Amino acid sequence: LAAGLAALAIAVTTWASAIAPRHKPDPRVVMRGELAQVVQARKLRIEILNIEIAGRCLTAPSEELVRLLVLDGRSADARHFADAYIWHCGGDDVIARWGAAPKPGL
Repeated sequence: LAAGLAALAIAVTTWASAIAPRHKPDPRVVMRGELAQVVQARKLRIEILNIEIAGRCLTAPSEELVRLLVLDGRSADARHFADAYIWHCGGDDVIARWGAAPKPGL
């Protein structure tokens, strides 16, 4: 009898908690938080790439760095990096294209 009453109490408690309304977070607040995390991750990756490249002619990291600079809204830095890379290491179409990219939103 005690086991039956305990099972019934658990069932009623579970049912009551399932029908209770739950507070949903505002989707705009959630999106802002996620975008802030993306921005922070991009800034960290830019710093890591700057340390990794350190004036060397590494094509793939350099292409990623110039792309991330443009996506971060730092078009002038991307252009400066692209010009320095092309002058020092030779031409690269990907770096040249990203270096010539306009500011986002224009």
